[in-house]
Amino acid sequence: MTSSYAFIIPALNEEANIGRTIESIKGVMGTRNYSIIVCDNGSTDNTPTIASNAGARVVVNPDATIAKLRNIGAHLTTQKILVFIDADVTLDENWHAELSHSMEKWANKDLIITGSRCRTLGNSSLLDKHWFSLLDNNNSNYINSGHLIVTRQAFELVGGFDENLKTAEDHDFCIRAQTLNIPIVPDRNLKAYHFGYPSRVLDFIARESWHGKEDVRSFGNFFESKTAVSSIFLIASKLVGILLVVTGIHVCAGAIILILSILLTLIILKIKFKNEKIKSLPLTYLFLEMYLLGRALSIFRSDKRPKARR
Repeated sequence: MTSSYAFIIPALNEEANIGRTIESIKGVMGTRNYSIIVCDNGSTDNTPTIASNAGARVVVNPDATIAKLRNIGAHLTTQKILVFIDADVTLDENWHAELSHSMEKWANKDLIITGSRCRTLGNSSLLDKHWFSLLDNNNSNYINSGHLIVTRQAFELVGGFDENLKTAEDHDFCIRAQTLNIPIVPDRNLKAYHFGYPSRVLDFIARESWHGKEDVRSFGNFFESKTAVSSIFLIASKLVGILLVVTGIHVCAGAIILILSILLTLIILKIKFKNEKIKSLPLTYLFLEMYLLGRALSIFRSDKRPKARR
């Protein structure tokens, strides 16, 4: 099956990464029919210049949400396969071969959403080794837009990304696709590598507080999000338990609350990572607590966008 591809890359102050990302695409695609569109969100560094010099088409819109940037890129092309990747992602050298092989098995070649969670780079930090690497092959009912591939027909049928959303637009896109019976097929053989995973705990917490912002934007969103509800409940219960124990108000009740909260968190850990091999339970548990804390702090997070997309 011969196809044409459009690689759509939203970017904001990514001068350290954008050139590498574009060269990765060019190396994988060779002389095949494809285009690269960088949708810049108003970078104050050399991102647009580097992208243009590398051969990408660059469009700038400083006021757009990341969802709108992706839609803009999609509407600038007529190619049949839309590949959405982040500006700090590179593709494995066998990426196109694996995609071509998978496409031959698609039951409906006009309606499909595929891709995979971006992988880490050699487990260079504790967070990489004991958190992000465990997520690499975790099955999900949606594809993260850091590496999301969709046929144009499916994209148009869904109606593109919701431009009103400042984050979680990929999850919303896949939920709407599911209601239209569009197959969502995560493919672990499609390897992409992310250079932007945080290596510091504070950055990790900040990242998760941003990603959870849409879940707490309204009461309706909150109660529909298992992540938001469980995060706030578990963090609040631990704080209450610690307060009861430390102040001596009711040590026994506080200890029981803490133990139950820890047990519930361990159950979430088991569900989240399923059969993935956890190399250090204490560290992965600690990072799960930081993840829950970040999501709980989404309530207090401002709408100010991050300095770079992560």
